[in-house]
Amino acid sequence: MESSDLLYGIPDEVLERLVSLEYHDPHSILGAHPIGGNSTVIRIFHPDAVAVDLLIESKNLPMSLVHPQGLFAIKIDKPWTFDYRLLFYHSSGKTWERRDPYRFPPTLDKADLYLIGEGHHLELYRVMGAHPRKLEGIKGVSFALWDPNALRVSVIGDFNQWDGRIYPMRVLDNSGIWEIFIPDVEVGATYKYEIKNKKRDVRKNIDPFAFYMEERPNNASIVWDVNKYQWGDKKWCKERKRNYHKEPMNIYEMHVGSWMRVPEEKNRCLTYSEIAPKLIKHMKEYGFTHVELMTIMEHPLDESWSYQTIGYYAPTSRYGTPDEFKFFVDTCHQNKIGVILDWAPDNFPKDDFPAKCLDKTDGSEHSFLHVYEDPERRSLIFNFEKNELRDFLLSSALFWLDV
Repeated sequence: MESSDLLYGIPDEVLERLVSLEYHDPHSILGAHPIGGNSTVIRIFHPDAVAVDLLIESKNLPMSLVHPQGLFAIKIDKPWTFDYRLLFYHSSGKTWERRDPYRFPPTLDKADLYLIGEGHHLELYRVMGAHPRKLEGIKGVSFALWDPNALRVSVIGDFNQWDGRIYPMRVLDNSGIWEIFIPDVEVGATYKYEIKNKKRDVRKNIDPFAFYMEERPNNASIVWDVNKYQWGDKKWCKERKRNYHKEPMNIYEMHVGSWMRVPEEKNRCLTYSEIAPKLIKHMKEYGFTHVELMTIMEHPLDESWSYQTIGYYAPTSRYGTPDEFKFFVDTCHQNKIGVILDWAPDNFPKDDFPAKCLDKTDGSEHSFLHVYEDPERRSLIFNFEKNELRDFLLSSALFWLDV
């Protein structure tokens, strides 16, 4: 089949934007598409591949190179109702086999986009960021990021050699939300977003909705399933509604990282799991009913005690995983101790890697952060006039109560 037939209906301008990694809707070209009758065309982009095979029904079908920068295509004489895999060949002799992320539908629906646009979606943590899920029976991870001023956003991670050319995302309608479902990515994978702005500057950013992040000095986001932990505190939750005007309430405030150390192990901090039984024993001995944790959200600088927050949905990895933090809360509850969390939504560090994931300026009106700088804290102040920003912060507060 001629290359022109495999690219029929795609304007040259759109094709050039696609291979230049500046096209906002790669799914409309890549993946599987019906082309009339019972036929399907499948298109794949991989700039380093010298050849690509379509793997279907135990067959290896060579795809045709239809653009010299790495666009391959093939026609299949059957309607698209099938799963397939791709085998990429590289000049080094190495191969890479994977499924095609461009054959999957969006993971945010119209209702989500409407509520986000209105600033009334108070469960953003359920649709934004990285979420392990099954889509059309295939396990993988969906990614979603808001950046209305980007020319291109790609997911990069340890699953694609941190190469921003491999998984460019699509914009959903006019929402400014970029989205992709990548099959076979697993919990524990590290990732970031590679963003090309309208000035054609490229940066690599953390996920502002990440549930887990690498421990300093590394700063990649980590895919995590926040729904897998099995809570054991149903009895406490049922009984916690009390009249504290008539019952004693004695709150113990603490900073997890400095409450107790292990001198014989380079003075390291205790983990969430290690600190739970020791803290509970101490609190019961002195009659405390609640522990108030100075904010445990992810932060780059130890000395800030987490009040320079970068991860508004992530307990800091200094003391363990999100599930270990849940174990800490769960254990407190099962021992009749309430947990209060400090939440500090008043500023954001100036460090490039966190700030740029929220500062959508590029000279436009979309900035979260550009109101002014706090000279004492040397941090950026949130722009509370923005619906998206208020949504982001309110969703964060509800996340810690809900998840």
